[in-house]
Amino acid sequence: MTIDELQTLETELRGKTEHLRSFLHIEEKQEELAALEQKMTAPDFWDRKEDAQKTVAALSSCRALLDPFNRLCRDLEDFSAGIELAAEDEEFAAEVAASAKKLAGQMDQLEIFSFFSGT
Repeated sequence: MTIDELQTLETELRGKTEHLRSFLHIEEKQEELAALEQKMTAPDFWDRKEDAQKTVAALSSCRALLDPFNRLCRDLEDFSAGIELAAEDEEFAAEVAASAKKLAGQMDQLEIFSFFSGT
């Protein structure tokens, strides 16, 4: 792939990532995660076993979505940095193109996860 193609792909991937951010309600999930983590710090949290289990399950569900999304965002930043390096060293472009395929796969997995999880 040429540098121009990689830059175009970066723009497309950023657009898809922002669409996923909105579609998956990432900000709301981050707030929910923080609230659940705060709830778990209460001294009597484990006194009500059933409520505690529901909270832990909700926390796990949030993390199952947020962890892959956050990884995708980090990998997208790495991809962007790779494009800059590829502009200086064309041999590096093949590695950057391979990471683009990885990013596309990560996005597909997140979309599939969201359909099956009802997120």
